[in-house]
Amino acid sequence: MLHHIWTVLCTRSITNADTNSVTLFEIPEEITVYRNSEVQETNTAVQTNILVNFDLVTFWEREKEAQPAKGEIRLLLISPEQKTLEQTIYPLDLTSYSRSRLVIRIPVVTMSSPGVYRFRLELYEEEQWREVANIPLIVREEPVTLSSEDV
Repeated sequence: MLHHIWTVLCTRSITNADTNSVTLFEIPEEITVYRNSEVQETNTAVQTNILVNFDLVTFWEREKEAQPAKGEIRLLLISPEQKTLEQTIYPLDLTSYSRSRLVIRIPVVTMSSPGVYRFRLELYEEEQWREVANIPLIVREEPVTLSSEDV
């Protein structure tokens, strides 16, 4: 069985090849999205792909150190309205090593409105998904008016 140790959302992570230590940079708590005010007035529920370049770094160990383990984890992006916008399943293999760190690169996220989005990480065990981490990200929206000179 697998045991979740920690999960952190950051803008970049670097793993030292000599020590296998990880350095995490810029842990975001909120971001601001600038949206054309004309588009915002016409339809406030438009889904937009936002370039973010995040790393979600998650660290795992075997429940019993001497017992190799494998499993699956699922990452979901949950909107402020509690809708699942994205989900991806990743294999986790602890057969060769007793601990493992997984770096999930997130270049783009889908967002529809300002509010608190959540990166929810789940572990599949005993034939069901169990939440192990829930990382909030506040998205603020600022209107921008573009003039004909900007286009």
